[in-house]
This record gives sequence, C-alpha cells and structure tokens, in this order.
Amino acid sequence: MLSNLKTVLHLNAPKQIEIKYQHQHETKRFFKDYFKQHDIKANCVDFAITRENNHPVYVNTFELKGPDSVACARIIEDISLNRNVMRIRRVHA
Repeated sequence: MLSNLKTVLHLNAPKQIEIKYQHQHETKRFFKDYFKQHDIKANCVDFAITRENNHPVYVNTFELKGPDSVACARIIEDISLNRNVMRIRRVHA
C-alpha cells in the first residue's frame, strides 16, 4: 500500500531547477538540446540578467517534466558539466 502511494506521488512530479550561466545563446542551445535528448519538457518560469565583472550573467528557473527514469540529481550533474554554467541547483516550490 505504501509503495503504491509513493508511486502515485512521484509520478511525473514537476521539478524546478535554477541555472546561472554566461554566454546566453551558446548555453541556451545546449539546454535545449539536452532537454530534447532526454525527453524533458522545460518551461522557463523565471529569468534574470545581472552583471559580474562587467559581463552579463543569466539566471533561468525551469520547471521540468519528463520521464521518472531521469532523476533531478542526474540532470543537475549533467548540466553542471557545461563550461558556461556557473551554478545550478534544485528549487523547491
């Protein structure tokens, strides 16, 4: 019974991640390709631009929906390997 409840609560639960990055066009193309390759639907729910060392820095918050086989921790690890990503974290709504 408890395992059934866990399955129901976990099934396609949306996840939110916040990504801070530089080089907007190149990095957004990487995000788009990554999400498409892993069958993840990404909806940008927040966006900001700041300046650090006189260069633009971008922050996107994405709501992600995808297969349960793709863990949020795995998504964060994979995306963090991109050289333009300065910070990535899960946001709990």
